[in-house]
Amino acid sequence: MLSLMRVDRVDFYTLEYLKNHTPSSIARIGSFQLMMPFALGIVSGKLFDNGHFHTVQITGGIIFTFSLFMLPLAQTLQYYQIFLSQGLGMGIGIGLSFVPSISITSHHFAKRRSLATGIVLSGSSAGATIFPIMLNHLIPNIGFASAVRTSGYIVPRPWERDDADPSPSRTGRA
Repeated sequence: MLSLMRVDRVDFYTLEYLKNHTPSSIARIGSFQLMMPFALGIVSGKLFDNGHFHTVQITGGIIFTFSLFMLPLAQTLQYYQIFLSQGLGMGIGIGLSFVPSISITSHHFAKRRSLATGIVLSGSSAGATIFPIMLNHLIPNIGFASAVRTSGYIVPRPWERDDADPSPSRTGRA
């Protein structure tokens, strides 16, 4: 998801959306967003260690999704609006979710821990491949705002539950 917000939109931003700003200043948006998961890892890691995994994940997911849906509302040539929604908002959302998502895997798996962590991390690589391709096809056809909203509908929402699963672990039946 990080490359969706950082690499792919730089060309669109420099050519159309923020054409009154230099590519260097536009790149600061993505750089700040990319820095946030590591900077907030200290906070989210401590909260994870104190047993607040679900709270941190839900909060991060809500902030990220809200910020993703706010990005299309940013007006053209308004750098601060894009920085707030993409750089700060999405950065905080990812920052709250990233470290606990990686840490929970190593806490859950005793055997094959590195394999499980590798599979989890490959999900971000898959997203970093699929989302830019999707946006490259959608932006010329339906416009920037609709394309970003479409990507927002695809992003998983951690506060939603699938209560329709009648598995024994959910129903209490053995």
